[in-house]
Amino acid sequence: MTNLEKIELSPPVFPQASGTDTINMHDVHIMGNKYLLMNVGKYVDEEIGDEIVGYLRFNDGSVITSIPYYITPDKQDFSPYSLLFPVDKITLYGSYQAQYKIISHGNERDSPTVNVNLVFSDSSSLIEVSLKDGSTIFNGQSIYLIVTIKTGDPNILSEISKFKIEDQSKSIHQVIYEPFVKNFTSQEKHGHSILLLTFDNSQSLTEIPFKVVAYDKNERQGESANVF
Repeated sequence: MTNLEKIELSPPVFPQASGTDTINMHDVHIMGNKYLLMNVGKYVDEEIGDEIVGYLRFNDGSVITSIPYYITPDKQDFSPYSLLFPVDKITLYGSYQAQYKIISHGNERDSPTVNVNLVFSDSSSLIEVSLKDGSTIFNGQSIYLIVTIKTGDPNILSEISKFKIEDQSKSIHQVIYEPFVKNFTSQEKHGHSILLLTFDNSQSLTEIPFKVVAYDKNERQGESANVF
């Protein structure tokens, strides 16, 4: 390739997003896929021996790198090129910045960046909390929050290890009062945990919106439910 800087690269495409910007990793796991796919279109003056590497960058600075892809004579006539990200390397869910890099004769060229959201959600699962919409919480008050998840998929229940509270106001302090307990005997599999929450008293009486998020043993986020 004579001048890599003049080559215009197309943005990466994720076929498992089905035309959206979101990939449900639960569906990827259920289908038995071991890799997340990033498709790269053909580019001008590609040569045998060119290397293509994909990157997923999370907002905490961590980076997931694809398995390197090399242009070989048997692949040169096929498009798009599919880069593979091992699913077991994806331990955080949320918004990623995605791009790939072309390396040819020691020269490098980065593609445009796109955002892709990786979520883990089972539509047959339901998280319930003991507080109802419209409930009023006094700042400085401590409450017990019972979190229950119901699902028809025992694999989802097996993966969950605990629940955590997320609130943008940073005014909620939490302690796990009762660890997550699973029940596989009923037709509708379910599990529950009890959290002790304390709300800061630095503000006046108000309703405090927060989210209950399920985590697996690898600290990966899964199901979630908004409260208020």
